[in-house]
Amino acid sequence: KSALLNIITNAIKFTNNNGHIDIKVSKTTSDVKVAIIDNGVGMTNDQIENLFTLSKKQSTRGTQGEIGTGLGLILVKGIIEKHNGKIWVASELGRVTIITFSLPLI
Repeated sequence: KSALLNIITNAIKFTNNNGHIDIKVSKTTSDVKVAIIDNGVGMTNDQIENLFTLSKKQSTRGTQGEIGTGLGLILVKGIIEKHNGKIWVASELGRVTIITFSLPLI
């Protein structure tokens, strides 16, 4: 719940007014996959590569000037991995960001 809330909050923060956010869920026999897709500001490949690391400051202002710590997705990754899941990101600057995670079914 905390991981999902953080990802959705980020999608809202980085999507302009009148933008849209989609949440897609799929299930297989072994896992559930959740994708949060926004048509916000997007990210560069360098930003994506450093998104889940503490070594570089990743704080970016939101579309309304919101200030973040850059720690949210690092915590999300920790939560997902503690539950034996995986998380990955695809993005195109100025167009789209897709953050997807999967969790094994118990």
